[in-house]
Amino acid sequence: MEGSPFLPLPEGMLIDRVEQTDSQLIVTVISTRNEAVCPGCGYPSEHVHCQYQRTVNDVPCGGRNVVLRLHVRKFFCLQLCCPRKVFAERLSDLVQPWARVSDRLLEELKAVGLSASAEVSERLAPRLGMRVKAPTLLRYLRTIKDAPKADVTVLGIDDFALRRADTYGTILINIETGKPLDLLADRTAEAVKPWLSTHPEIQVVSRDRASAFADAVNQVLPHATQVADRYHLVANLREHLQRLLDHKRSCLPFVEDTALKNTQENPTEQAESLSNQILSAVSDPDPLPSAPPVAQTRTEADLSCFTYAERKKKISRDKRVSRYEEVMALHQEGLGQRAIARQLRMSRNSVQRSICSPGFPERAEGYARRAKGANKLDPYLPYLREQ
Repeated sequence: MEGSPFLPLPEGMLIDRVEQTDSQLIVTVISTRNEAVCPGCGYPSEHVHCQYQRTVNDVPCGGRNVVLRLHVRKFFCLQLCCPRKVFAERLSDLVQPWARVSDRLLEELKAVGLSASAEVSERLAPRLGMRVKAPTLLRYLRTIKDAPKADVTVLGIDDFALRRADTYGTILINIETGKPLDLLADRTAEAVKPWLSTHPEIQVVSRDRASAFADAVNQVLPHATQVADRYHLVANLREHLQRLLDHKRSCLPFVEDTALKNTQENPTEQAESLSNQILSAVSDPDPLPSAPPVAQTRTEADLSCFTYAERKKKISRDKRVSRYEEVMALHQEGLGQRAIARQLRMSRNSVQRSICSPGFPERAEGYARRAKGANKLDPYLPYLREQ
């Protein structure tokens, strides 16, 4: 039987017979080569000693496992100086010596292992017609050769948590390719310096605000330009803006959006306008981007009409109400106070206060509010508001 397009074989190998079951295809393959090369001395030989059967798993076909039964021959080596007197023919185009899987199945398993974890790949492989154990897959992945090292001109460096608030590491990324270069076991300057010293070609370093990374770059790569990445720039802006608004929150109640407030006072007109927009979008052959849902728009309008302090207070109260409802639901299911506190990660006193309260315990007026003292800006507030 000649080779099948569904199961291509290297030159010199043919399919003898095929046995099929509901979940498996057993293919017997024979070799038709006249000679084989001795792996010891490299000389060919035509004298057959014997043959044996070798079982190899191959890529699935039609969702069924494919098992190759290879009839491999052994040859005499006629070279007197060769330490091998008998050798088995090599089928390097199909399977490696002593391997239990074919080369193409090995590549498929590596691709699956790189796409997911070993445990997930072990559960996914049977659905793809393959079988592999997690330790075996990890052993396959360790045989993948590292990519050739290339020069790095733009480096990204940041820390990551192996265990939050306890153990941290450092990740190094090539910004131009977006691929990670290395992982370090610590985020200190001493851990980063040896790696930086091996890459003097770096011209730009993108880092966070950690002083350890700045010190390491200044000492090892003084010629490199240090920049902050976009994430930390936005994070810095958000934090400083938050501090500014918290510091000036006494002035925020005087800043109001009249249009949004009027919209909130007339919800019927708002709903009608949104309905008209939706109808016009349906009838328009080239509609503009769809309008947001009515409920979402109302919620945004509700929060937008509040000042910053009122909005923050409302969001905090909503979170406390949600937590109170969770406590009461678990209490009605029969859980004890300790179990509720452990499950919701609350203190036992807070759980007891919620259970013993006849309703949602509102905070007293003026809770956690600073005593308003004299402000140098107070005499000028009327003038500033007028301007």
